[in-house]
Amino acid sequence: MPTTYDMATPPGGDPPAVLDNKIVEAKAAIQEIENVDHFWPLTGTQVSDTNRGKHRRVIFREVLASDPTLLTGEAGFYTKTVSGVSELFFKDNLGSVKQITTGGKLNLTAAEINALAVMLTGDQTLAGIKTFGSIPVLPAVTPTTANQAARKQYVDDSVAGLAAKGLFYSGATVFQAAVTAVNTFQDLSLAAIVGAARALVHLEVTTNGQTTVVVKPRGMGSTFGNHMNLSGTANGSGCAAADFLTAGKFMYLDTVTDASGYIQIGANYGGVILTVKLVVYNK
Repeated sequence: MPTTYDMATPPGGDPPAVLDNKIVEAKAAIQEIENVDHFWPLTGTQVSDTNRGKHRRVIFREVLASDPTLLTGEAGFYTKTVSGVSELFFKDNLGSVKQITTGGKLNLTAAEINALAVMLTGDQTLAGIKTFGSIPVLPAVTPTTANQAARKQYVDDSVAGLAAKGLFYSGATVFQAAVTAVNTFQDLSLAAIVGAARALVHLEVTTNGQTTVVVKPRGMGSTFGNHMNLSGTANGSGCAAADFLTAGKFMYLDTVTDASGYIQIGANYGGVILTVKLVVYNK
């Protein structure tokens, strides 16, 4: 049974010899009462622990109907009933009251939480250096503005795309025959090398006889006659021309493939074998 702290004992008529028992009884009652919320453990017959007097917990037995009136300079915690629930409040020395709990949770406004923590949703601006213990996982979307973070896959794909661009050496023979018909353009595909794409191509041309060779982008310019006189003089109207007077000479021409990787080639002498090599291309 707990020891009762009794203000009516000892009665005035008790002899002095009874007082020592009452003093011991009072000490036991105080220890038992204080040891509920405070740290007052007995070691033998003494309360001697170095942590004695500290709080075990704080239990508010009385629920107030209104905010308490405090003395100058005081601040305090207390409980009030809100919607049938005892909630924790704090009142500072200036009289400002803050409800600390609500419905079993901390009572923080969105602005207060935003100032204290990184939120799961919504926009926030974070200051200072944040060091991650592991690599953050970003959403599988493409960055669209200058300061957005880029995912590894996005960077890998971008670098892979760059690998297909630039200046490339070939040296491959792309045409070695007589033209199908003189004084007209015929298609020549370079797609096997440059791909189905636009590319600036640098060509080496040689022949086994006299002729004039012209090249141009497919789908641009006009008919053969509008690019070259039938007498063999190149008009130079949107084409590159090489005039061979004898066999075994070399000339270099530049043009551009269309979106499918094609150019057009023509010559004004039949039966002459043209050998065309793709030296380099840029795309």
